[in-house]
Amino acid sequence: MKRLATVILCFLFLLSAVSVWAQGKYPKDQKPASRKELATVKPAERQPLHLESAAANTSIQIKFYYQRTGTQNPSSATPKPKNWFYYFNQVCGDVDALYKGASTYYGCVPAMLYWSATMTHSKTAIWVYDPAQGTNTPHTVGGVVTTGIDCFADVIIHENVHVDQIRRADLLVTHEAKGWSWNTTPNNHYDGSSNDLDTNDNDVPDSWEPYGLEDAAYDAENTAEDAYKTKDWANPGKQY
Repeated sequence: MKRLATVILCFLFLLSAVSVWAQGKYPKDQKPASRKELATVKPAERQPLHLESAAANTSIQIKFYYQRTGTQNPSSATPKPKNWFYYFNQVCGDVDALYKGASTYYGCVPAMLYWSATMTHSKTAIWVYDPAQGTNTPHTVGGVVTTGIDCFADVIIHENVHVDQIRRADLLVTHEAKGWSWNTTPNNHYDGSSNDLDTNDNDVPDSWEPYGLEDAAYDAENTAEDAYKTKDWANPGKQY
């Protein structure tokens, strides 16, 4: 009876000391989410606690889940990224990925989509929007539907193909300050001798044809559904 009372007291102490990230600051890295941060959180709204072991003379392991669409993460970016973006990006994202909020797009590379002769967009920046944590329907034969964190992974893969397309196309027009133009009429698709490098005016260099800019990006999406399940600590999420 004394042993049981000790366990109960330990458990109640943890309940009073742990906020489960519901309010206040979340940790900088996702890794501590599953087992640590006990000393720095405060009582607040409580989520279910999942006990893995409990004994009078041992510690109790508790799993923490972050609010998926909350913004308690420590990012100082503007707009403030949702928690899913902040932590998903640590697992299968890109250092140049930026959260941009609501849109019908899943993601884009602004240096391609919004190219101009005076643009200031980084050639490697990837903008990620809210649909990226939803459902990705395959556009290729044999592709799989991915959801949540796995959908996010496919979006990053897709947009990185566009980043590479920019890099490769820029090599053809090194005399142009902003590189190969995209989604612009008239374009600057001429070499230093004024030879037309894109006779189809479809933004695809003739030397790449036959080639589809979006087809190549869709073809690269190769994330399996639940590939990152064990890395998803969101609520709701794949482990919650």
